[in-house]
Amino acid sequence: MKGIDSAVTSPNERQCTVFESFGVLARGTETEVREIVRKTMAQRETSPTRAFYDDDGEEFDPTSPDPAKIIGGNSPPEPEPIRKAGRPKLGVVAREVTLLPRHWEWLESQPGGASVALRKLVEMARRDSGPADRVRRSLEATYRFLSAMCGNAAGFEEICRALFRKDWEDFDAKLNHYMTIELANHIKTLSRKARPEYQE
Repeated sequence: MKGIDSAVTSPNERQCTVFESFGVLARGTETEVREIVRKTMAQRETSPTRAFYDDDGEEFDPTSPDPAKIIGGNSPPEPEPIRKAGRPKLGVVAREVTLLPRHWEWLESQPGGASVALRKLVEMARRDSGPADRVRRSLEATYRFLSAMCGNAAGFEEICRALFRKDWEDFDAKLNHYMTIELANHIKTLSRKARPEYQE
């Protein structure tokens, strides 16, 4: 795997992993891995590379042009917005919401009106469904990566069945049996937030 210790990592960029065949070629931010892939391809002939975001398992093309994220790019910074007098904005975004009349009636009767009541309801729902949403997203990310990277590999269906049963002992055993060490470790990392021992 190529080293990236000397690169500057932006906390706002998503972390990614690039595979060459079934081994890890690079890990880092999207900017970093694009640069590593570019330099590697310039130095030698490479096997087909495949790049994935670490948070959701989505695949992207590390060789496609991406001027906004090239290291040392000369994109001008966005100008600071002009501050106007008056009440500061709260960062809210206006969208259309369709509800039944009785729902609107109840919302408008709440302290602060419909918008405040809706925001409170959403925050409560996010808090209450947080653990279940975390597990679902982790399972989806793991399956997404497995399907893209290993969909034709031996053991794929057995691994997926163990994943959705949340039989982690069987899941890990099958990964260790069918996959390379680097690939198995990456898949285990993708699934970590669905496991009962995971702590925020």
